[in-house]
Amino acid sequence: MIRTKHAYIAALLSIALLIVLLCSIRGMYHNAIHTDNVFVESESVYGVAESTPVTHANRVAFIERVRESLRADTSSDDVAETDYEETHVLKTEHSFVGASVSSAPRKGSLYACAGEGVDVAPITETTWITDGVYDETKKSVIEGVYTIPSLYTIYATGTARVINTNGIPKHAMGTFPTSPDDGINIHASVVQSFMLDIPRVPVRASQVSCVPRGEAVGVLHSGALIYSGVLSGDYDARAHSRFDACNGHVDTQGVYHYHTESTCVKKDDNGSVGYALDGFGIYPQVENGAPVDVQSLDACNGHAHIITWDGIATYMYHYHMTDTYPYTVSCFMGTPRPIVTGG
Repeated sequence: MIRTKHAYIAALLSIALLIVLLCSIRGMYHNAIHTDNVFVESESVYGVAESTPVTHANRVAFIERVRESLRADTSSDDVAETDYEETHVLKTEHSFVGASVSSAPRKGSLYACAGEGVDVAPITETTWITDGVYDETKKSVIEGVYTIPSLYTIYATGTARVINTNGIPKHAMGTFPTSPDDGINIHASVVQSFMLDIPRVPVRASQVSCVPRGEAVGVLHSGALIYSGVLSGDYDARAHSRFDACNGHVDTQGVYHYHTESTCVKKDDNGSVGYALDGFGIYPQVENGAPVDVQSLDACNGHAHIITWDGIATYMYHYHMTDTYPYTVSCFMGTPRPIVTGG
């Protein structure tokens, strides 16, 4: 009887040790995939959900592809990570005017497509830029309360979300053009015709893709476009550009747009401020009553958790506006759709 009892206890201890061993192996596997900060140190970001139908095998392969891209990019001449962190330590008073642009997804950088954008050529010395750094407190706001009727409509089908806008925001704009002495913002805002057909339930692409320099990465609910965080020539748009009171200005084509978050853009019922070209939502930098932790954001300036999507609580990837570079969408997690102009 005693032997039987001892054997029973030994069996239970063996099972307990086996469970501990299996948990340890799983923990090592989990850490090997998730804790090197390639994107976000959270298993939930890579979790399978109805809105992000990615198999475990594809998810692991995707992470490995990104890692290989990052390793290949370490020998480039892009801004070093230590330089990037120093930039943000000084951000409140002065900032370096160079922008970190990379040839592959990299956290804190902008994965830029080849070629030039359409933004006005940047200037390197102004009243607020001296010796390669800028003092944002010296940069004046473009005055004016110019208004043009805005047209912004959204309608959804079973699979698509169609956005039409004339590119004019619902809020007042500064007076453009400004003085020719500025060397920038010398173009007037012009009524446009933009149509964007994006998936109603976006999914992650097999590979992330680049964003254009000085061109649109999405549209905000004001009806105006949001551009990437750099001007053509890879200059920090926030450092080199003067904006009106709503953080907008005009490019050479007369398109009024933002490069950073605008307090004039109102959130919709889902809490988003707009849509990226791949269909994923763009959300403000304040999340749940506090500024989003930029360390929780991945190389595309986004992350995934439960959000409200078309009125339903849904686990989904989304982008965030941030007060620090790269400010907005820095690469596309989904497949971007082109903006159709004219018509």
